[in-house]
Amino acid sequence: MKVSEFGDLRKGLSALGAECHVVPNLILRHAAGELGICELADMELTGELAVVTGGKDPAKSAKY
Repeated sequence: MKVSEFGDLRKGLSALGAECHVVPNLILRHAAGELGICELADMELTGELAVVTGGKDPAKSAKY
């Protein structure tokens, strides 16, 4: 995804009350382990990773 496309994604999600963040794999695995989400904590993650959080309507955020 190009930087401009990612910016457009962030703007669109912001209009829905959601946020999109690039998160290092190690930090995501650690946070998942702390929250007890073992399936995610044990995954072999590679490459860039973005996480969408919040939103008034999670279904709309996911579809966006």
